[in-house]
Amino acid sequence: MKNSLAEFAGIFVENLSFQWGEIKIMPTRINHSSVFLIALGREAHEIADYFCQQHSDFALAEQVYLNTLAVYAVNCCLRSLGIATDLEASDSWNPIMRSRLMVADLVVKGKGKVECYPLMPGEDFIEISEEVLSDRIGYLFVEINAEMSEAKVLGFLEKVNETKLSLLALLSLDDLPAYLEKISPPQLRSQI
Repeated sequence: MKNSLAEFAGIFVENLSFQWGEIKIMPTRINHSSVFLIALGREAHEIADYFCQQHSDFALAEQVYLNTLAVYAVNCCLRSLGIATDLEASDSWNPIMRSRLMVADLVVKGKGKVECYPLMPGEDFIEISEEVLSDRIGYLFVEINAEMSEAKVLGFLEKVNETKLSLLALLSLDDLPAYLEKISPPQLRSQI
């Protein structure tokens, strides 16, 4: 598992920026914490549009759209760090599960599921659905700009015990690879 985008790319550049398909990822420093900026291109919006069209309720369709963009952004972020994911195994990519639950999960291969929470600019607090308070190995928070052209993966939490939390509690993405590395595979956790 790689510890930084520069290690993943096999290069060290002060202001690293590269294109990965239609995704542009740039690690930056804000408050001593890395933030991944991900361009949300045509592919991300086509997937989100397809998923949200499966819902007749406008509010639900809008949330599915935002959830899909957040999962897409986290998938890009984790893959750029050399962390293997499985979108197709995620409930958020499963049409039956997506119709029953309001989830934005992403499977991290051999580890478990992370929940990807979309935020709009200026939000300081987020409401966590009780459906996802358990069975998650972590929670990542993604700010989507008003134009929905860019996502910032802001940080993560290992556990969430409350349904409302402040974004000031987020841990740095710099610590995410080490945290995921120490998690044992799901079948081993159940035997311990």
